[in-house]
Amino acid sequence: MIQDETFSMPNRRTTTLDNAERVHSELLSQTTSRQTHEHQQASTSANIPTRRETETVRLEDQPLAEDQQALLAEFERRRRARQIHVSTDDVEVKANLRQLGEPICLFGEGPAERRERLRNLISRLSDDEIAQKLRKKEEHEKRSEDKKEEVTWYHEGPEELQIARYWIAQYSLPRAKERIQKLKEYVAVPEVYRTAKIQDLYRRL
Repeated sequence: MIQDETFSMPNRRTTTLDNAERVHSELLSQTTSRQTHEHQQASTSANIPTRRETETVRLEDQPLAEDQQALLAEFERRRRARQIHVSTDDVEVKANLRQLGEPICLFGEGPAERRERLRNLISRLSDDEIAQKLRKKEEHEKRSEDKKEEVTWYHEGPEELQIARYWIAQYSLPRAKERIQKLKEYVAVPEVYRTAKIQDLYRRL
């Protein structure tokens, strides 16, 4: 007796649906992973400044550093000014201002303000700058003295000079008078005769 064996044939439609669901699940998982990775990269990039942002920060910090340096330099100058000893003699203060090429007195300025101005001026200048100003002042004074020496001046000469000039005048004045008289006579002659006389002279030469 042969028993009928029942074979269960797999449903082709069911297998296709299972494969489609598995592929869809894998694609969904890959998409989710990629979105999570991109989100993490975006968060990391937001926390790290770019080159442009870094340059902007540096440019913003630079004026602040310059202001701080200027402020420190001003504090240092004021400290140096307090340590500078200026003479209480107003005449000497004016002389020092003149040596540095500054006006010795300003409008409405008293001795105390003048001393303070000299102190502030010295505190703003370095030793080399002060030496350079003094050197320029000395050169200017030297040029002024040389210019004064070039001025024409007169003085009374000795008696011998007077006698020599007298004899020179006695010799030259009559001859100068004679030359002037001859020139007047030459001008009085008509031009035609003067030209003829010159041509005759050339022919003789």
